[in-house]
Amino acid sequence: ASDTATLAVKTQARQEAEAMRGVLEEIRGDAKQLRAALEQEVRARSDGHAACIASVEEVRQSVTEVSDALAAVQDFCQQELRRADEALAEERTARTEAMKNVDADAVRDSVQQLLDDSREEQGQVLDALREALEAEAKARIEGDRRLRTDTTAALQKEVTARLQAQSRVRDELAAQSKSAAQESRNFVEALEDLRHGLETHTHELIGHDGMQANGEYQEGQPTDFPRDPNNIPAALLPSVAA
Repeated sequence: ASDTATLAVKTQARQEAEAMRGVLEEIRGDAKQLRAALEQEVRARSDGHAACIASVEEVRQSVTEVSDALAAVQDFCQQELRRADEALAEERTARTEAMKNVDADAVRDSVQQLLDDSREEQGQVLDALREALEAEAKARIEGDRRLRTDTTAALQKEVTARLQAQSRVRDELAAQSKSAAQESRNFVEALEDLRHGLETHTHELIGHDGMQANGEYQEGQPTDFPRDPNNIPAALLPSVAA
């Protein structure tokens, strides 16, 4: 009768251990799913960061192209001014040669008038060109400012969204950890109750049958059932791969 009772207690203990092992398996499965979700979030964040970097690089390239175009316009204007100066010099030379057979005073007055007209026209062209360049530069600066503002706002929005997602993941991890800790505490309490029951039953069996050193149990030496779930005997709770 005592052997049957002991076997029943051991069977019950094994069943409890198997149930607790199933709970641990579920906790490990949840941890794997949470780890996979976190890794997916990290990959998505890395992709978003790379996309933001690519957008900034495109903006920088556009600004560089605009600057190159403006420099080309300035070079063209300078070349045109040099051509105008060369044409004016040639005209002066031709008029100087023609002046040898013309009245000097009349030629001087005519040349002076031409020079004045040329300077006035050249001044008007330079003023118009300067105004056009200034307007273009202002438009480019305003466009760059708006582009920087939009890019900064987009980056700030993306960073805020990522931080909020990270906070949600952190809260979920904290909740999972709290739940796992509670499950572990429940598991340890169940093991403690089971150990206490085994000790009580063992004392009763020893007192009833009088089993001493030649028996399976000895009085004063109850079964040392582990309090720590990490030290559960292999016979009661086989190791599970993480």
